[in-house]
Amino acid sequence: MRKILTGLLIILTIVSQSRAENAYPLRKGEPAPVDGILLTPEEANRVRVRDIELDYKKKENELLIEVNKKVKEQVNIMEQRVDFYQDKNIDLANRVETLSSDNFWQNTIWFIVGVGATIGVGYAASRTWR
Repeated sequence: MRKILTGLLIILTIVSQSRAENAYPLRKGEPAPVDGILLTPEEANRVRVRDIELDYKKKENELLIEVNKKVKEQVNIMEQRVDFYQDKNIDLANRVETLSSDNFWQNTIWFIVGVGATIGVGYAASRTWR
């Protein structure tokens, strides 16, 4: 807590020094050089602190808006990836289905042709060796 108060006092000192050119010290009974509102030093410090807090909140809000934009961009990219992979998954599932549902008889005929070719090669090889 003391560190926070010390930091605020340092900031207030810097801010008050940076705005000192607009400060007009007055004594009781003296006329003010400009129209305005007269504040006690404590009230002036409260106004400065609120001004600093407002600046901080504005910057924090800007950063949160920027972070929100980045998160939305990432969400859009992830949604595009999900859509791509879902489409790819559907395509692969369709390929598997078409390959597994090929004509049974066509596969059977090719198997018989392969067996016949193997027997033919074996018979020819056995005749050659004799």
